[in-house]
Amino acid sequence: MVDSISGGGNVDPHNQQIYKQDFTKGAELFKQSLEQYQSSSNPLQKEAFKDVMSKAMNVMNETAKLCLSKEAQKKEAQLNEAFNNFQSSENPETIKDLSKSINSLKRTL
Repeated sequence: MVDSISGGGNVDPHNQQIYKQDFTKGAELFKQSLEQYQSSSNPLQKEAFKDVMSKAMNVMNETAKLCLSKEAQKKEAQLNEAFNNFQSSENPETIKDLSKSINSLKRTL
């Protein structure tokens, strides 16, 4: 069964593909920044990586309803929640949840 795109009914297929590419690039950038954040011990670098993750999350939030299946939208919402938890409390558990969420989302793309 093919999962329908929620909210994407008014987007022509070409633009929908462009939105999906933007979303996928944002997700990849988010994942790379998270990995670099985890391996860095420099507080300034960590802040820069968090800023990149925040901007990538904004791109994903703006394009999700235009290009993702309902299942992928749920995964994106879970990632958004995990990112908010991470921003509120940076600790190994929130980082683990964030990593798990981005990996789960990427598998649905």
